[in-house]
Amino acid sequence: MSALEDGVSYADFKKQLIQLRPVTEVCELLVHYLNEYLVSDTTGIFIWDEESASFRLWPDKIINLTRLRVYDPFLLHVTEHEQLYYRGDVDNQEFYRNFPNAAIDARRIFQESQARLIMPLVLNQSLIGLIFISNAIIEIKADVIQEKLREITSLAVMALSNAILYSRNEHILAGLEEQVRERTRELQNAQSQLVQQEKMAMLGVMVAGIAHEVNTPAGVIQGSTENIERNFLAVFTKLDTIQRILTPGKLRSLMNLIRVLGVRVSSSQKAGIVPQAFLKKKELSGYLGECGIPLADEIAALYVENSLYGVPESAVASIELFSQSSHSRALQKLLEGAEGGVAHRIVEILKMIINIARNLRNTRYAIGNIVRIVRALKHYSHLDQSQELQLHDLNDSIENTLIILHNMLKTSVSVETDYGAIPPVRCSPDELSQVWTNLITNAWHAIRNQPDARIVIRTQLERGSDNESGPNRVIVAIRDNGPGIPPSIMDRIWDPFFTTKDQGEGSGLGLGIVRGILERHQATIRIAESTSEGTCFQITFPVEPDVSRPSP
Repeated sequence: MSALEDGVSYADFKKQLIQLRPVTEVCELLVHYLNEYLVSDTTGIFIWDEESASFRLWPDKIINLTRLRVYDPFLLHVTEHEQLYYRGDVDNQEFYRNFPNAAIDARRIFQESQARLIMPLVLNQSLIGLIFISNAIIEIKADVIQEKLREITSLAVMALSNAILYSRNEHILAGLEEQVRERTRELQNAQSQLVQQEKMAMLGVMVAGIAHEVNTPAGVIQGSTENIERNFLAVFTKLDTIQRILTPGKLRSLMNLIRVLGVRVSSSQKAGIVPQAFLKKKELSGYLGECGIPLADEIAALYVENSLYGVPESAVASIELFSQSSHSRALQKLLEGAEGGVAHRIVEILKMIINIARNLRNTRYAIGNIVRIVRALKHYSHLDQSQELQLHDLNDSIENTLIILHNMLKTSVSVETDYGAIPPVRCSPDELSQVWTNLITNAWHAIRNQPDARIVIRTQLERGSDNESGPNRVIVAIRDNGPGIPPSIMDRIWDPFFTTKDQGEGSGLGLGIVRGILERHQATIRIAESTSEGTCFQITFPVEPDVSRPSP
């Protein structure tokens, strides 16, 4: 279907031609109108082609000549002498005498194209194409026809120049868009590298503290295993002696007591300074003495120091609790009527068994600490989790980060947590660990030299205002009691590389990274409060994020 309907008026042709169109549509309009106007069946246009650096025929294959080179003599001539060229003009002796090379080349082009008329399309002494017309029935040399053809030439120059310029701009814009995409990819890669470098820098700062945190329970494990080995060997060497001096009934009482005491010590939640230990030893020693049990002071000290004595603070309640226990009855039966030497050996055995149980408990507690630290570090560095979003408890995420930062915070800052009952949030735990790290570290930098330095972390669920099924949100607030952020820099703290820390302490990327991570989670961060009494950052997460938006 032609762009121009048959029988169209010249006014409609001009109106359509001056509209901005692709080059091929302009050529189609020109060819169609000229064929109709001149009653010709062969009209074509040699239009400039960037890829081949030549003038190529449109439409193709209508004649044998399909391409004209830019340095052909006739093309160079018409660029400087813009006019309509008829076949007879190139045979003119004067034209041949003045421009022999152009005349020879013109004859070739007219012959190969079988053209009767060639209309150069020149703009500012630059050739943008040539229109050739063959087999025209009407008299193309008539003055009125020539005048109209010159007007059509001017219109064609304008239309084609606009189309070519538009096409070039499209190519330029396409190239610019590709460059923008490439630069965007480079910036994204650079941003990812900056985020990773910031994270690795933070890990580097924490490595010494983490090593200390792991080294402490490791030392406990080493000492405990050595004590277990020593006590176990001591017990083993005394077994035959105990068997000789105890009757079968008392031996059963001893084994039962060892079993009960071992379980009690191992299941004890914590050991340490016992409240009112001196009074408790005195109370228990008096009770044991009244019961006729030898070595009452030594046994009382053993029981109190290992938290085997009653929990209640009052003497009466503690004594009642102890007297009713199974190990109290077994102890009385075991030591009843025992001589000093036998009683002493039995108490030694009890001490060794309790020491073994206590060291096993300490070992289990120390291993639990190491596992806790390693788990937190693993979550922080995201070694075994995919990068896809997953449902995750923000309370756990914050607690893991606090474990990693514990060595940095424990000596200079009091950290208080108030975890609310919040639902899991779809997020990347790895990235959120970095958010908490940056915000908590910033707070620590602001208050670490204060005697009452304090960080308070609070989480809560905020329900939507319309109804309970509305857009619920999880709020995380991190507050410090530092001097606050000066109003003069309040708007600059999010800018990359802006920092108020001393040289070498910060890159100025922390808060920018934080905001970028939260934006990818469809979360927001704002300074809820900043006064001379402290600063509070508030982070808001949607419980149900918009799944139509791209994930981080």
